[in-house]
Amino acid sequence: MSNSHDLKGLFKFLNRDEWPHCFAMVFDDHLGQTLKAGDMKFEDLAGMIGNEWANTLWGCAFEDFLTQEFDVAGVNMIDDYMKRRGWKESARTKAYIRALRTSTMSLYRVEQVVPGQSLSLRDVIRGGDDVVVSDPGMARSVKVGDHLAARVVEELNRLILAGGALLFSDEAVATLLDSLREAYGKAADEPLPQPTEQELRSVAALFTLSWLTHELGDRLPQGKASDSEAVEGSEANEAVAVDANGTEPSTAHTTTVSVMEETTCSSDTELTPHEVRFPLAAKVLQKDLTPHLDEADWLQKHSAKVWHWHHEGQILGAAELKGRHLTLSVESAARAKWGAEVFSWKLSELLREPEIEAVMVQ
Repeated sequence: MSNSHDLKGLFKFLNRDEWPHCFAMVFDDHLGQTLKAGDMKFEDLAGMIGNEWANTLWGCAFEDFLTQEFDVAGVNMIDDYMKRRGWKESARTKAYIRALRTSTMSLYRVEQVVPGQSLSLRDVIRGGDDVVVSDPGMARSVKVGDHLAARVVEELNRLILAGGALLFSDEAVATLLDSLREAYGKAADEPLPQPTEQELRSVAALFTLSWLTHELGDRLPQGKASDSEAVEGSEANEAVAVDANGTEPSTAHTTTVSVMEETTCSSDTELTPHEVRFPLAAKVLQKDLTPHLDEADWLQKHSAKVWHWHHEGQILGAAELKGRHLTLSVESAARAKWGAEVFSWKLSELLREPEIEAVMVQ
């Protein structure tokens, strides 16, 4: 997690007042078309592309949302948050949040890499001088000639990448540029006009859609949602915002938050007990993890090494520290999958990828 930031307060603020509904609209712009085309929920998409990329896509939508103004009392969530809660944030976090407010998604070509330190990027869409961004993680992952869709933001005295950064294939680059030409009323053989900042911000969802088109390929299930399913999908998107309640997820850049929490587990039909075993991350000891479990508002301490996982007043399972593992015991496969996502998201710095297995009852 190279450019990690503690955005816990901002994520919690997403649950306030009108913001969940506003975010749901932006989320639908980015991912609704794909989910409806495949008759999928977000967790189905995550199962296809992996949790890390799913979290990054959520981050693309979230960062787009943070730049927008709405016809509501607060107008913009960052402005509203900084006015009400900004005094709680460190200078570094405040600088980063303010930079997100005016950020713009664009497409960059990697021109130079200093491994493990920084990379030089050329803006393919807006042109201008190359920019050097400090990002040790990304500088270990890309090579000269690669393309990234990202937001370059200033944090105090340096430039960094925001969390919603997508590595584009050559095919995805072509699709994006064609989509932008169409959006700006240009023919396929015409050069792409240089857009204003506001014009480019207005088409941020095209970056997500273009990336997904090539990432999914033929794997996208065929199907068309009915009207009732479309309504359910819209409600689910709003639940995505409502349930984003606290911690940075396990993504490469971590300005995003996972959206794997579901609003209920009452639909579990096959009640087969399952265990989800999370190995502790390297150098993390039980004494390091315990305070985080004690302080989590979604867990309730039961004994010295056991915590109950709860949601909306319902106890969903029990997590127990055993040696170098945190083991979550639940009553169904669906709940095990949900628990794996929630714990991985909220404790991403402390736990490694879990293993899920059914428990045979004698």
